[in-house]
Amino acid sequence: MDDCELTKGIDTCAPPDQFVRLRLAAYDAAADAGISWALKGQPPRRAEVRIANELHQDIQAARAAWGAPETPDDHWPQLVRRLHSLLHISHLIPALLETSGGQDLDADLVQALRTAAVMCGGFDRPLTELEESLRDSSSHRHGRAPDPDLLAAASRHALTALLLLDKQLLSKIAARGNTP
Repeated sequence: MDDCELTKGIDTCAPPDQFVRLRLAAYDAAADAGISWALKGQPPRRAEVRIANELHQDIQAARAAWGAPETPDDHWPQLVRRLHSLLHISHLIPALLETSGGQDLDADLVQALRTAAVMCGGFDRPLTELEESLRDSSSHRHGRAPDPDLLAAASRHALTALLLLDKQLLSKIAARGNTP
């Protein structure tokens, strides 16, 4: 995986922007949930294992979107696919929590998942603007397009936050839930 996109646009980003604040909140929530989960001696509930397994698969699919080969003339569509994978996760998390119904889920886990969903959902408007600018450029109209380098870096950092959540919390829940 080429991380050259991490170095583009970083210097032009005004600190801290919306993406940074959302990502830091997701890091904190994942760390808090990971610590509290480690301190609890109880096995995970069936719903928690199901959520962890399903979300793990989608986070790995998002990771694969970043590993897909990039061609010089395919920069925008690749970025769009990456942002779509984050938005998918932002919609999946509330759906998973909702299908758990009234089951008593760990409060720290729920908070970490909701914070991750908000972080990923932060790409909704920039993705819409990016798609509109792509359509406008094909019809030779010029609108205000979001900075693709900034979006690439911010989305890569969001994926890193999801991978942290997966490693420190979801994989542990799934592993403990799958052992007899």
